[in-house]
Amino acid sequence: NRMALIQDEEEQTVRVYDFLTENSFVIDEYFRWADERYGRAVKWSPDSRYIISTLYKPEDDIGIEEKTRFAVFDCRSGRMVKVINDYGYYSFYPTWSADGNKIAFYRVKVDDDELKDALNNMVDYEFNLPAKEIGIYNVSTGEIKYYSHPGGIILSKYNNGIVWSPQSDRLYIEVAADRKNLLKDLAENPDLDISRVTSEIWELNLDTGQYSRVLDAQEKSINLTGESNDIYSVEQSVKSISPDGKRILYSKRPNNLTRYENTLAQLIIRNLNSGKENIISNGMVTDYWWLKDESLLFVESEPVRSRYAKNTYIIKKVDRNLNIREIARFTQY
Repeated sequence: NRMALIQDEEEQTVRVYDFLTENSFVIDEYFRWADERYGRAVKWSPDSRYIISTLYKPEDDIGIEEKTRFAVFDCRSGRMVKVINDYGYYSFYPTWSADGNKIAFYRVKVDDDELKDALNNMVDYEFNLPAKEIGIYNVSTGEIKYYSHPGGIILSKYNNGIVWSPQSDRLYIEVAADRKNLLKDLAENPDLDISRVTSEIWELNLDTGQYSRVLDAQEKSINLTGESNDIYSVEQSVKSISPDGKRILYSKRPNNLTRYENTLAQLIIRNLNSGKENIISNGMVTDYWWLKDESLLFVESEPVRSRYAKNTYIIKKVDRNLNIREIARFTQY
C-alpha cells in the first residue's frame, strides 16, 4: 500500500507515499542514486516496515565502492537505521528473509587478489559478480555475521541469486563447480559471463553456520551425434523453496561451448531429503508460485516463430504428488 519515490538530483530526497491515507513523508537522511540502473535495488521488507536501498549521501565519492553499499530505512519513523558499509569490502545484492528479520548479501574484499580485476571490470555494467562470503544482517539486533564459503567462488546474481527458505533458517546460493578453471578464465577474460559457468547449488544453514552441497555439477561432455562429444557447461539456478522447506525448484540448462546452441532450461523439482527429481517443464517458463497446499503453479510460453505469430501462455499446476495438469491458456496477439 506504499511506494518509495526517488526525487530528482536537484531535490535529493526520498519520499514514501501511502496510498491508503494519501499521506507522505520525506526520509530525514537525504540520499541520491549512485546510478539510475540500480533503482531496481529498492526492496521492501515482507512486513512493509523497512526498505533496503542503494542510495548514498551526495558527498560520497563516485566509484565502485559506492555502488556496492546499501542502507536500511525504517518507514514508520522515517529514519535510516543501518548502512552496510564494510570498509575494504564490496557488499552487494541484499535479499530479505521470509520473516523480514534478516538481510543476506554477498561480500568480497576490494583488493582480493583472485577477483579484483574481474570485479573492477564487471561491476559497472554486469549484474553477475564473483564473491567469497555471505553476510547476514539481523534487523532486530543490528548484528552482522559473515559466512565464508569453504574454498568456493560464489556466483552472485542480482535476480534470484540468494534464495531463502520459508522458515528463514537456511538460504541457497550458486557456486562455481571448478574454482581453478574459473579463476583461469577470469584472468584471461575479465568480462567473462559467469552466468554460463558450470555451477553447483549450496545450502547455508544459519543454525549451524555450515555450508553443504545440494546439487553437484552436472555432466560436462554430452555425446549428441554418436561420433564425437560436445563439451557443455551446465548452468544450474535455484528458483525457490517449497513452503514446507522440503523441496527445491531449480532450472538446469546446458550451454554448448564448442558451437552456438540456443537451449532452453529444464525446470525441476528436487526433494531435499531423498534427492528424487522430477522434470516439470522443458519449455520457456516465465513465472512460478508455490501455493499453501505445497502445489506449484507455473506459466510456460510457447516459442514464437515469427514477429507476426501469436504468443501463447499456458498455466500449469503441479500437485503435491507431482502430477501436472494444464489449468488455463491464453493468447496474445
